[in-house]
Amino acid sequence: MTNKDYAALDGSWVGDNRNAFQVGDVGFLIRLTPRRGRSRVELRLHPARITETMEDILYGDIDGPTYVEAFGMGKVVEVAPNGRGKVESISGDELEDALHRLGYPELID
Repeated sequence: MTNKDYAALDGSWVGDNRNAFQVGDVGFLIRLTPRRGRSRVELRLHPARITETMEDILYGDIDGPTYVEAFGMGKVVEVAPNGRGKVESISGDELEDALHRLGYPELID
């Protein structure tokens, strides 16, 4: 794992017209960068997973046809009229609570 700034995605807008985020929603913050095309940030209900080992990760990078960066977890702090959510990273007790609620307590350090 690198010394990446895991709060780097704070203030990012996630989702599209298929999402209906609400303020307070939490999820795993992931940035996907295809070999061709534009990267995008997603807030998912499941963590990034290393294909070879099937290991779920909270932080780190996964190389492949689409480069995956796991930035921990975030929460929606604002919702645009089109349903996109503005996110901020979470940590400490709030992170542990979110991991338990989503069924991934094993990812707590």
